[in-house]
Amino acid sequence: MRILLENMVNRLGKHNAFSLDAKMNTYELLQLFLQMGPWLRRGIIRSLLFGHRGGITFVGRSVRIRYPRYLSVGKNFLVEDFAEIMALSNQGIQCGDNVTIGAYATIKPSSYY
Repeated sequence: MRILLENMVNRLGKHNAFSLDAKMNTYELLQLFLQMGPWLRRGIIRSLLFGHRGGITFVGRSVRIRYPRYLSVGKNFLVEDFAEIMALSNQGIQCGDNVTIGAYATIKPSSYY
């Protein structure tokens, strides 16, 4: 399990040689895996509706993405819990590589109003 988690983080590309602390026991590793697993599952399912996706997507709990076909994301896109993205605009919403949208954040284009 340790190797699986390390490979997942390394694949995100934010760290050159990420490794978990050797002091982490199996229970702690399992907790970490159980937390990130649903984020990855939601990201895979949700990103199928995006206009464009470039890599791994993580989506937290209770995230609202309205008009997802107008959302384009690069590699390593993360949306934390309870965030909202309104992607309906002339050119949609475009996020580059290694973008994180924090918990409770709201992203709305100016043309929305």
